[in-house]
Amino acid sequence: MIAQTEWQRARRVRFRSDSGATGGLSARANPGETRTGSKLPVEPTHPSLITHHSSLTAHHSPLTTHRTRLSTQYSVLSIQYSPLVVLLIVLGLVAGCNSESEGVKQAQKLLPLGKPQEALDKLGSDKTPEAHYLRALSLLRMDLRDAAAAELQKALEQKPDESKYVGLQLRLQMQEHASTGGAEEVDRIIQLHEANKTSPALALFAATAYARRGNARAAGDAFRTAVALSESVPELLPEMLSFALRAEMPAEAKSILDKLDKLGPGDKMLAKQKVATLLLLNENEEALRLARSIYSNEHSEDTALLYARAIARSTANDDRDTTMQSLRNKFPGSRDLLTLHCGYLVRSQRLDKALFEIDVVLGRTISKVDKQALALLAVGFPLEMGNADVAEQQIKRYRAEIGDPLVIDFYEARVAHVRRDFDTAATRLAKLIQSTKDDPQSIALAREAAMWLDIVHGDQRLANALKKATEETKTSTPQESKK
Repeated sequence: MIAQTEWQRARRVRFRSDSGATGGLSARANPGETRTGSKLPVEPTHPSLITHHSSLTAHHSPLTTHRTRLSTQYSVLSIQYSPLVVLLIVLGLVAGCNSESEGVKQAQKLLPLGKPQEALDKLGSDKTPEAHYLRALSLLRMDLRDAAAAELQKALEQKPDESKYVGLQLRLQMQEHASTGGAEEVDRIIQLHEANKTSPALALFAATAYARRGNARAAGDAFRTAVALSESVPELLPEMLSFALRAEMPAEAKSILDKLDKLGPGDKMLAKQKVATLLLLNENEEALRLARSIYSNEHSEDTALLYARAIARSTANDDRDTTMQSLRNKFPGSRDLLTLHCGYLVRSQRLDKALFEIDVVLGRTISKVDKQALALLAVGFPLEMGNADVAEQQIKRYRAEIGDPLVIDFYEARVAHVRRDFDTAATRLAKLIQSTKDDPQSIALAREAAMWLDIVHGDQRLANALKKATEETKTSTPQESKK
Protein backbone atom coordinates (compact mmCIF):
# COMPACT_ATOMS: atom_id res chain seq x y z
CA MET A 1 0.00 0.00 0.00
CA ILE A 2 1.36 3.39 -0.97
CA ALA A 3 0.64 5.05 2.35
CA GLN A 4 2.38 2.39 4.39
CA THR A 5 5.32 2.06 2.01
CA GLU A 6 6.27 5.70 1.79
CA TRP A 7 5.58 6.63 5.41
CA GLN A 8 7.64 3.68 6.66
CA ARG A 9 10.40 4.65 4.25
CA ALA A 10 10.28 8.25 5.43
CA ARG A 11 10.45 7.10 9.04
CA ARG A 12 13.44 4.87 8.25
CA VAL A 13 15.31 7.71 6.56
CA ARG A 14 14.61 9.94 9.52
CA PHE A 15 15.77 7.09 11.67
CA ARG A 16 12.89 6.66 14.10
CA SER A 17 12.23 3.22 15.46
CA ASP A 18 9.07 1.55 14.12
CA SER A 19 9.45 -1.39 16.51
CA GLY A 20 6.89 -2.85 17.10
CA ALA A 21 4.90 -5.79 14.96
CA THR A 22 4.12 -7.40 14.55
CA GLY A 23 7.20 -8.22 15.08
CA GLY A 24 9.46 -8.33 16.17
CA LEU A 25 9.30 -8.81 19.96
CA SER A 26 7.63 -5.60 21.01
CA ALA A 27 4.77 -4.11 22.93
CA ARG A 28 2.64 -3.78 19.81
CA ALA A 29 -0.64 -5.56 20.32
CA ASN A 30 -1.67 -5.19 16.72
CA PRO A 31 1.03 -6.50 14.30
CA GLY A 32 1.53 -4.47 11.18
CA GLU A 33 0.02 -1.33 12.73
CA THR A 34 1.43 1.84 14.26
CA ARG A 35 0.83 2.38 17.93
CA THR A 36 0.91 5.96 19.08
CA GLY A 37 0.72 7.50 22.47
CA SER A 38 0.73 4.22 24.35
CA LYS A 39 1.94 4.17 27.93
CA LEU A 40 4.16 1.43 29.20
CA PRO A 41 2.87 -0.30 32.30
CA VAL A 42 4.91 -0.51 35.47
CA GLU A 43 6.76 -3.74 36.12
CA PRO A 44 4.39 -5.89 38.15
CA THR A 45 4.78 -7.35 41.59
CA HIS A 46 4.15 -11.08 41.44
CA PRO A 47 1.77 -12.48 44.07
CA SER A 48 3.13 -15.52 45.82
CA LEU A 49 1.67 -18.87 44.82
CA ILE A 50 3.68 -20.83 47.34
CA THR A 51 1.38 -23.03 49.41
CA HIS A 52 2.26 -23.39 53.07
CA HIS A 53 0.75 -26.54 54.57
CA SER A 54 -0.35 -26.25 58.16
CA SER A 55 0.84 -28.95 60.53
CA LEU A 56 -1.49 -31.91 60.96
CA THR A 57 -1.35 -31.63 64.73
CA ALA A 58 -0.17 -29.00 67.17
CA HIS A 59 3.09 -30.79 67.98
CA HIS A 60 4.24 -31.45 64.38
CA SER A 61 6.23 -28.93 62.24
CA PRO A 62 4.87 -27.69 58.85
CA LEU A 63 5.65 -29.74 55.77
CA THR A 64 7.58 -28.24 52.86
CA THR A 65 6.22 -28.54 49.36
CA HIS A 66 9.50 -28.93 47.51
CA ARG A 67 9.66 -32.04 45.31
CA THR A 68 13.36 -32.56 46.05
CA ARG A 69 12.64 -33.36 49.73
CA LEU A 70 9.68 -35.62 49.07
CA SER A 71 11.47 -38.94 49.51
CA THR A 72 13.07 -37.93 52.83
CA GLN A 73 9.79 -36.65 54.22
CA TYR A 74 7.96 -39.78 53.14
CA SER A 75 10.31 -41.99 55.18
CA VAL A 76 9.78 -39.86 58.29
CA LEU A 77 6.04 -39.57 57.86
CA SER A 78 5.57 -43.29 57.32
CA ILE A 79 6.74 -43.86 60.88
CA GLN A 80 4.37 -41.34 62.45
CA TYR A 81 1.24 -41.51 60.27
CA SER A 82 -0.99 -44.13 58.75
CA PRO A 83 -0.58 -45.02 55.03
CA LEU A 84 -3.84 -43.17 54.22
CA VAL A 85 -2.59 -39.93 55.77
CA VAL A 86 0.73 -40.28 53.98
CA LEU A 87 -1.08 -40.84 50.67
CA LEU A 88 -3.15 -37.71 51.20
CA ILE A 89 -0.02 -35.70 51.97
CA VAL A 90 1.76 -37.01 48.90
CA LEU A 91 -1.22 -36.15 46.70
CA GLY A 92 -1.26 -32.67 48.19
CA LEU A 93 2.43 -32.24 47.45
CA VAL A 94 1.99 -33.38 43.86
CA ALA A 95 -0.99 -31.05 43.43
CA GLY A 96 1.16 -28.22 44.73
CA CYS A 97 3.80 -29.01 42.12
CA ASN A 98 1.16 -29.19 39.38
CA SER A 99 -0.20 -25.77 40.31
CA GLU A 100 3.07 -24.26 39.05
CA SER A 101 2.76 -25.98 35.68
CA GLU A 102 -0.87 -24.85 35.54
CA GLY A 103 0.36 -21.26 35.81
CA VAL A 104 2.68 -21.89 32.87
CA LYS A 105 -0.20 -23.34 30.84
CA GLN A 106 -2.37 -20.33 31.59
CA ALA A 107 0.42 -17.94 30.63
CA GLN A 108 0.87 -19.78 27.34
CA LYS A 109 -2.81 -19.16 26.60
CA LEU A 110 -2.78 -15.51 27.68
CA LEU A 111 0.36 -14.37 25.86
CA PRO A 112 -0.97 -15.11 22.35
CA LEU A 113 -4.03 -13.00 23.16
CA GLY A 114 -1.97 -9.91 23.99
CA LYS A 115 -2.38 -10.16 27.76
CA PRO A 116 1.16 -10.05 29.19
CA GLN A 117 0.14 -8.57 32.56
CA GLU A 118 -2.40 -11.35 33.13
CA ALA A 119 0.24 -13.89 32.12
CA LEU A 120 2.63 -12.46 34.71
CA ASP A 121 -0.05 -12.72 37.37
CA LYS A 122 -0.66 -16.38 36.53
CA LEU A 123 3.06 -17.19 36.66
CA GLY A 124 3.32 -15.69 40.11
CA SER A 125 6.47 -16.84 41.92
CA ASP A 126 7.04 -19.90 39.75
CA LYS A 127 10.83 -20.35 39.51
CA THR A 128 10.91 -23.04 36.83
CA PRO A 129 12.91 -22.24 33.68
CA GLU A 130 9.77 -22.21 31.51
CA ALA A 131 8.17 -19.69 33.86
CA HIS A 132 11.24 -17.44 33.65
CA TYR A 133 11.12 -17.70 29.84
CA LEU A 134 7.41 -16.85 29.67
CA ARG A 135 7.94 -14.04 32.15
CA ALA A 136 10.68 -12.69 29.86
CA LEU A 137 8.31 -12.78 26.89
CA SER A 138 5.62 -10.99 28.91
CA LEU A 139 8.02 -8.25 29.92
CA LEU A 140 9.22 -7.88 26.32
CA ARG A 141 5.64 -7.36 25.19
CA MET A 142 5.49 -4.56 27.74
CA ASP A 143 8.78 -3.08 26.47
CA LEU A 144 10.58 -3.80 29.74
CA ARG A 145 13.67 -5.14 28.00
CA ASP A 146 16.15 -5.08 30.89
CA ALA A 147 13.78 -6.95 33.20
CA ALA A 148 13.06 -9.41 30.38
CA ALA A 149 16.75 -10.06 29.79
CA ALA A 150 17.23 -10.79 33.49
CA GLU A 151 14.37 -13.30 33.52
CA LEU A 152 15.67 -14.99 30.39
CA GLN A 153 19.11 -15.31 31.96
CA LYS A 154 17.54 -17.13 34.92
CA ALA A 155 15.89 -19.58 32.54
CA LEU A 156 19.22 -20.21 30.80
CA GLU A 157 21.01 -20.77 34.10
CA GLN A 158 18.68 -23.71 34.75
CA LYS A 159 18.49 -25.01 31.15
CA PRO A 160 21.43 -23.58 29.21
CA ASP A 161 20.85 -25.85 26.18
CA GLU A 162 17.13 -25.14 25.67
CA SER A 163 16.93 -24.00 22.06
CA LYS A 164 14.12 -21.46 22.41
CA TYR A 165 15.80 -19.79 25.39
CA VAL A 166 19.12 -19.52 23.55
CA GLY A 167 17.38 -18.37 20.38
CA LEU A 168 15.40 -15.66 22.15
CA GLN A 169 18.52 -14.35 23.86
CA LEU A 170 20.37 -14.16 20.54
CA ARG A 171 17.36 -12.47 18.98
CA LEU A 172 17.43 -9.80 21.68
CA GLN A 173 21.15 -9.29 21.16
CA MET A 174 20.63 -9.09 17.40
CA GLN A 175 18.05 -6.33 17.91
CA GLU A 176 20.36 -4.45 20.28
CA HIS A 177 23.18 -4.54 17.72
CA ALA A 178 20.94 -3.85 14.71
CA SER A 179 22.55 -0.49 13.98
CA THR A 180 25.94 -2.16 13.52
CA GLY A 181 24.62 -5.23 11.73
CA GLY A 182 24.52 -7.81 14.54
CA ALA A 183 26.39 -10.21 12.23
CA GLU A 184 27.66 -12.46 15.02
CA GLU A 185 24.18 -13.06 16.44
CA VAL A 186 22.73 -13.55 12.95
CA ASP A 187 25.31 -16.24 12.16
CA ARG A 188 24.78 -17.99 15.50
CA ILE A 189 20.99 -18.13 15.13
CA ILE A 190 21.29 -19.58 11.64
CA GLN A 191 23.80 -22.17 12.84
CA LEU A 192 21.49 -23.24 15.65
CA HIS A 193 18.56 -23.52 13.25
CA GLU A 194 20.57 -25.58 10.79
CA ALA A 195 21.53 -27.94 13.61
CA ASN A 196 17.99 -28.21 14.99
CA LYS A 197 15.33 -27.72 12.32
CA THR A 198 12.59 -29.19 14.53
CA SER A 199 12.58 -26.18 16.85
CA PRO A 200 9.79 -23.75 15.82
CA ALA A 201 11.26 -20.98 17.97
CA LEU A 202 14.67 -21.26 16.31
CA ALA A 203 13.00 -21.43 12.89
CA LEU A 204 11.14 -18.17 13.64
CA PHE A 205 14.27 -16.39 14.86
CA ALA A 206 16.25 -17.78 11.91
CA ALA A 207 13.66 -16.36 9.51
CA THR A 208 14.47 -12.89 10.82
CA ALA A 209 18.20 -13.64 10.64
CA TYR A 210 17.97 -14.80 7.03
CA ALA A 211 15.94 -11.70 6.19
CA ARG A 212 18.66 -9.57 7.75
CA ARG A 213 21.11 -11.25 5.38
CA GLY A 214 18.82 -10.58 2.43
CA ASN A 215 18.14 -14.27 1.79
CA ALA A 216 14.38 -14.12 1.17
CA ARG A 217 14.00 -17.76 0.12
CA ALA A 218 15.72 -19.14 3.23
CA ALA A 219 13.74 -16.72 5.41
CA GLY A 220 10.48 -17.94 3.88
CA ASP A 221 11.41 -21.61 4.28
CA ALA A 222 12.42 -21.13 7.92
CA PHE A 223 9.24 -19.21 8.66
CA ARG A 224 7.00 -21.84 7.10
CA THR A 225 8.74 -24.41 9.29
CA ALA A 226 8.00 -22.27 12.35
CA VAL A 227 4.32 -22.02 11.41
CA ALA A 228 4.02 -25.76 10.75
CA LEU A 229 5.47 -26.57 14.19
CA SER A 230 3.86 -23.70 16.08
CA GLU A 231 1.53 -25.90 18.19
CA SER A 232 4.33 -26.38 20.72
CA VAL A 233 5.03 -22.63 21.10
CA PRO A 234 1.64 -20.87 21.20
CA GLU A 235 3.25 -17.99 23.08
CA LEU A 236 5.15 -17.04 19.89
CA LEU A 237 2.11 -16.90 17.61
CA PRO A 238 1.87 -13.06 17.79
CA GLU A 239 5.49 -12.74 16.58
CA MET A 240 4.71 -15.19 13.79
CA LEU A 241 1.65 -13.23 12.71
CA SER A 242 3.64 -10.01 12.75
CA PHE A 243 6.31 -11.58 10.54
CA ALA A 244 3.70 -12.95 8.12
CA LEU A 245 2.08 -9.53 7.77
CA ARG A 246 5.38 -7.73 7.25
CA ALA A 247 6.60 -10.32 4.76
CA GLU A 248 3.20 -10.33 3.01
CA MET A 249 2.64 -14.07 3.35
CA PRO A 250 -1.18 -14.28 3.31
CA ALA A 251 -1.58 -18.07 3.56
CA GLU A 252 0.67 -18.24 6.61
CA ALA A 253 -1.02 -15.20 8.18
CA LYS A 254 -4.44 -16.82 7.83
CA SER A 255 -3.16 -20.11 9.27
CA ILE A 256 -1.73 -18.34 12.32
CA LEU A 257 -4.86 -16.26 12.80
CA ASP A 258 -6.99 -19.43 12.75
CA LYS A 259 -4.80 -20.89 15.49
CA LEU A 260 -5.09 -17.73 17.55
CA ASP A 261 -8.85 -17.70 17.07
CA LYS A 262 -9.09 -21.17 18.59
CA LEU A 263 -7.25 -19.91 21.67
CA GLY A 264 -9.49 -16.88 22.12
CA PRO A 265 -12.71 -16.94 20.11
CA GLY A 266 -14.19 -13.45 19.87
CA ASP A 267 -11.13 -11.79 21.42
CA LYS A 268 -10.97 -8.04 20.66
CA MET A 269 -7.27 -8.02 19.91
CA LEU A 270 -7.67 -10.89 17.45
CA ALA A 271 -10.42 -8.96 15.69
CA LYS A 272 -7.93 -6.14 15.06
CA GLN A 273 -5.35 -8.58 13.76
CA LYS A 274 -7.98 -10.08 11.51
CA VAL A 275 -8.42 -6.71 9.81
CA ALA A 276 -4.71 -6.61 8.90
CA THR A 277 -4.87 -10.20 7.65
CA LEU A 278 -7.97 -9.54 5.52
CA LEU A 279 -6.23 -6.56 3.95
CA LEU A 280 -3.25 -8.76 3.16
CA LEU A 281 -5.63 -11.23 1.53
CA ASN A 282 -7.15 -8.32 -0.48
CA GLU A 283 -10.54 -8.94 1.15
CA ASN A 284 -10.86 -5.18 1.54
CA GLU A 285 -14.62 -4.83 1.92
CA GLU A 286 -14.77 -7.46 4.67
CA ALA A 287 -11.83 -5.78 6.39
CA LEU A 288 -13.64 -2.44 6.18
CA ARG A 289 -16.83 -3.83 7.75
CA LEU A 290 -14.87 -5.35 10.63
CA ALA A 291 -12.76 -2.21 11.17
CA ARG A 292 -15.91 -0.04 11.21
CA SER A 293 -17.45 -2.30 13.86
CA ILE A 294 -14.31 -2.18 16.00
CA TYR A 295 -14.10 1.61 15.81
CA SER A 296 -17.79 2.03 16.66
CA ASN A 297 -17.15 0.17 19.93
CA GLU A 298 -13.84 1.83 20.78
CA HIS A 299 -13.10 5.39 19.68
CA SER A 300 -9.33 5.41 20.17
CA GLU A 301 -6.47 6.51 17.94
CA ASP A 302 -5.42 2.90 17.45
CA THR A 303 -8.85 1.85 16.21
CA ALA A 304 -9.09 5.01 14.10
CA LEU A 305 -5.82 4.04 12.40
CA LEU A 306 -7.18 0.56 11.82
CA TYR A 307 -10.37 1.97 10.30
CA ALA A 308 -8.43 4.46 8.16
CA ARG A 309 -6.13 1.71 6.90
CA ALA A 310 -9.14 -0.29 5.74
CA ILE A 311 -10.69 2.78 4.06
CA ALA A 312 -7.39 3.57 2.32
CA ARG A 313 -7.45 0.14 0.69
CA SER A 314 -11.08 0.43 -0.42
CA THR A 315 -12.65 2.06 -3.46
CA ALA A 316 -13.09 5.78 -2.85
CA ASN A 317 -16.56 7.34 -2.60
CA ASP A 318 -18.15 10.38 -0.95
CA ASP A 319 -19.07 8.55 2.26
CA ARG A 320 -15.51 7.28 2.71
CA ASP A 321 -14.11 10.72 1.95
CA THR A 322 -16.27 12.11 4.74
CA THR A 323 -15.33 9.33 7.17
CA MET A 324 -11.61 9.73 6.52
CA GLN A 325 -11.83 13.48 7.09
CA SER A 326 -13.80 12.97 10.31
CA LEU A 327 -11.09 10.62 11.61
CA ARG A 328 -8.49 13.29 10.82
CA ASN A 329 -10.57 15.90 12.62
CA LYS A 330 -10.96 13.73 15.71
CA PHE A 331 -7.19 13.05 15.94
CA PRO A 332 -5.64 16.13 14.26
CA GLY A 333 -2.17 15.47 15.63
CA SER A 334 -1.81 12.00 14.15
CA ARG A 335 0.68 11.99 11.29
CA ASP A 336 -0.10 8.34 10.65
CA LEU A 337 -3.72 9.24 9.95
CA LEU A 338 -2.47 11.99 7.64
CA THR A 339 -0.38 9.42 5.77
CA LEU A 340 -3.30 7.04 5.36
CA HIS A 341 -5.59 9.86 4.26
CA CYS A 342 -3.07 10.99 1.65
CA GLY A 343 -2.55 7.43 0.46
CA TYR A 344 -6.31 7.12 0.02
CA LEU A 345 -6.36 10.33 -2.01
CA VAL A 346 -3.43 9.23 -4.18
CA ARG A 347 -5.04 5.88 -4.92
CA SER A 348 -8.10 7.73 -6.23
CA GLN A 349 -5.92 9.90 -8.50
CA ARG A 350 -5.99 12.97 -6.25
CA LEU A 351 -2.25 13.53 -5.82
CA ASP A 352 -2.58 17.34 -5.76
CA LYS A 353 -5.06 17.15 -2.87
CA ALA A 354 -2.75 14.78 -0.97
CA LEU A 355 0.24 17.08 -1.39
CA PHE A 356 -1.88 20.04 -0.25
CA GLU A 357 -2.83 18.16 2.96
CA ILE A 358 0.85 17.40 3.65
CA ASP A 359 1.87 20.99 3.02
CA VAL A 360 -0.76 22.30 5.46
CA VAL A 361 0.45 20.04 8.27
CA LEU A 362 4.11 20.70 7.45
CA GLY A 363 3.49 24.44 7.69
CA ARG A 364 2.45 24.15 11.34
CA THR A 365 5.07 21.57 12.32
CA ILE A 366 7.94 22.74 14.53
CA SER A 367 10.21 19.71 14.92
CA LYS A 368 12.98 19.47 12.30
CA VAL A 369 12.80 15.70 12.39
CA ASP A 370 9.05 15.73 11.76
CA LYS A 371 9.45 18.32 9.01
CA GLN A 372 11.95 16.06 7.26
CA ALA A 373 9.63 13.04 7.48
CA LEU A 374 6.71 15.03 6.05
CA ALA A 375 8.87 16.47 3.27
CA LEU A 376 10.01 12.99 2.27
CA LEU A 377 6.39 11.89 2.28
CA ALA A 378 5.62 14.72 -0.15
CA VAL A 379 8.41 13.45 -2.40
CA GLY A 380 7.57 9.78 -1.99
CA PHE A 381 3.93 9.85 -3.08
CA PRO A 382 4.61 11.21 -6.58
CA LEU A 383 7.49 8.75 -6.95
CA GLU A 384 5.14 5.89 -6.11
CA MET A 385 2.76 7.23 -8.75
CA GLY A 386 5.58 7.37 -11.31
CA ASN A 387 5.38 11.16 -11.59
CA ALA A 388 9.03 12.20 -11.79
CA ASP A 389 8.34 15.87 -12.60
CA VAL A 390 6.21 16.46 -9.49
CA ALA A 391 8.68 14.52 -7.32
CA GLU A 392 11.51 16.72 -8.60
CA GLN A 393 9.48 19.86 -7.83
CA GLN A 394 8.85 18.61 -4.30
CA ILE A 395 12.57 17.96 -3.75
CA LYS A 396 13.37 21.54 -4.79
CA ARG A 397 10.54 22.93 -2.68
CA TYR A 398 11.48 21.07 0.49
CA ARG A 399 15.26 20.92 0.09
CA ALA A 400 15.77 22.86 3.34
CA GLU A 401 13.37 20.60 5.28
CA ILE A 402 15.08 17.46 3.95
CA GLY A 403 18.46 18.91 4.87
CA ASP A 404 20.80 15.94 4.51
CA PRO A 405 22.57 16.09 1.09
CA LEU A 406 22.86 12.29 0.97
CA VAL A 407 19.11 11.91 1.44
CA ILE A 408 18.54 14.42 -1.35
CA ASP A 409 20.94 12.42 -3.57
CA PHE A 410 18.98 9.27 -2.80
CA TYR A 411 15.65 10.76 -3.89
CA GLU A 412 17.15 12.43 -6.96
CA ALA A 413 18.49 8.99 -7.95
CA ARG A 414 14.96 7.62 -7.63
CA VAL A 415 13.66 10.42 -9.83
CA ALA A 416 16.20 9.35 -12.48
CA HIS A 417 14.99 5.76 -12.11
CA VAL A 418 11.37 6.76 -12.72
CA ARG A 419 12.53 8.59 -15.86
CA ARG A 420 14.24 5.34 -16.92
CA ASP A 421 17.64 7.02 -16.82
CA PHE A 422 19.11 3.85 -15.36
CA ASP A 423 22.78 4.81 -15.72
CA THR A 424 22.36 8.06 -13.79
CA ALA A 425 20.26 6.38 -11.09
CA ALA A 426 22.75 3.52 -10.66
CA THR A 427 25.75 5.87 -10.56
CA ARG A 428 24.23 8.12 -7.91
CA LEU A 429 23.09 5.22 -5.75
CA ALA A 430 26.49 3.52 -5.95
CA LYS A 431 28.21 6.78 -5.01
CA LEU A 432 25.89 7.17 -2.05
CA ILE A 433 26.69 3.65 -0.84
CA GLN A 434 30.42 4.37 -1.13
CA SER A 435 29.94 7.50 0.99
CA THR A 436 28.53 5.50 3.92
CA LYS A 437 29.83 6.59 7.29
CA ASP A 438 30.15 4.44 10.39
CA ASP A 439 26.96 5.59 12.07
CA PRO A 440 23.44 4.08 12.25
CA GLN A 441 21.82 6.81 10.14
CA SER A 442 24.27 6.51 7.28
CA ILE A 443 24.16 2.70 7.40
CA ALA A 444 20.35 2.69 7.22
CA LEU A 445 20.36 5.01 4.21
CA ALA A 446 23.03 2.90 2.49
CA ARG A 447 20.90 -0.23 2.94
CA GLU A 448 17.95 1.54 1.36
CA ALA A 449 20.16 2.70 -1.50
CA ALA A 450 21.48 -0.84 -2.02
CA MET A 451 17.93 -2.17 -2.26
CA TRP A 452 17.03 0.41 -4.90
CA LEU A 453 20.28 -0.21 -6.78
CA ASP A 454 19.23 -3.84 -7.19
CA ILE A 455 15.83 -2.67 -8.47
CA VAL A 456 17.47 -0.27 -10.94
CA HIS A 457 19.77 -2.97 -12.28
CA GLY A 458 16.85 -5.37 -12.66
CA ASP A 459 14.76 -2.81 -14.54
CA GLN A 460 17.73 -1.95 -16.73
CA ARG A 461 18.27 -5.59 -17.70
CA LEU A 462 14.57 -5.94 -18.51
CA ALA A 463 14.59 -2.77 -20.62
CA ASN A 464 17.64 -3.95 -22.55
CA ALA A 465 16.05 -7.34 -23.19
CA LEU A 466 12.86 -5.72 -24.50
CA LYS A 467 14.85 -3.37 -26.70
CA LYS A 468 16.81 -6.26 -28.17
CA ALA A 469 13.65 -8.26 -28.82
CA THR A 470 12.03 -5.26 -30.55
CA GLU A 471 15.06 -4.75 -32.80
CA GLU A 472 15.13 -8.41 -33.73
CA THR A 473 11.44 -8.27 -34.61
CA LYS A 474 11.98 -5.24 -36.87
CA THR A 475 14.87 -6.97 -38.60
CA SER A 476 12.94 -10.16 -39.29
CA THR A 477 9.76 -8.45 -40.56
CA PRO A 478 11.03 -7.47 -44.09
CA GLN A 479 12.33 -10.98 -44.74
CA GLU A 480 8.99 -12.50 -43.73
CA SER A 481 7.08 -10.07 -46.02
CA LYS A 482 9.23 -11.11 -49.04
CA LYS A 483 8.34 -14.75 -48.41
